[in-house]
Amino acid sequence: QEVRRLSPGATAAIVQVADINLTKGNASAAAEFSRQAIKNQPQLGVAHLLLAKSLLRLGNLADAEKEVMGLAKGSPASADVQTLLGDFYWAKRDLAHARESYDEALKLRSESRDALAGLVRVDLAQNKPDAARSRIESQLARTPDNEALLLLAGDTFWTIGDTQRVEATFRHVLQVDPSSIQA
Repeated sequence: QEVRRLSPGATAAIVQVADINLTKGNASAAAEFSRQAIKNQPQLGVAHLLLAKSLLRLGNLADAEKEVMGLAKGSPASADVQTLLGDFYWAKRDLAHARESYDEALKLRSESRDALAGLVRVDLAQNKPDAARSRIESQLARTPDNEALLLLAGDTFWTIGDTQRVEATFRHVLQVDPSSIQA
């Protein structure tokens, strides 16, 4: 059977469609588009990354593991790959390895919101609310007006029961981005 190769531009478009579907919550379609891109360009890392994320969202840990471990072997110094590895271990409920991977991701890219969110999630799962608070406060000291970080902080403060900080944090979000107020 002849495999028809698409142009790099067509493959890039397939990857974009996969990413859009993953963002919209359609992991099945994202996985299918990612597989198409991989068929066209087997070494395309972003397609493997999207496929792994899609498989994780679908709960297909066996197939996700193949993709995640392949990415980790090929790109161990990638913050995105380390975050994905943390997500994989989180899905397996292997909190120690999840923590290690998220920590490594933050060492590689200190502003990674996804890695920070993963570490906070692990802190909370291990009943370490003070560690979660400290981690969030440390990041807020560096980037106090980062809207995504403020939203994560508000959620974290809510989870640990610090209602005063919840309100103050969400009020700060409204100051940073007044357009976030919904009518």
